[in-house]
Amino acid sequence: MGSYVCSGHAVVHSSPS
Repeated sequence: MGSYVCSGHAVVHSSPS
């Protein structure tokens, strides 16, 4: 799991780019 901030909102993906 990789959680990161994108465009001001938090998004969670199993495969962070």
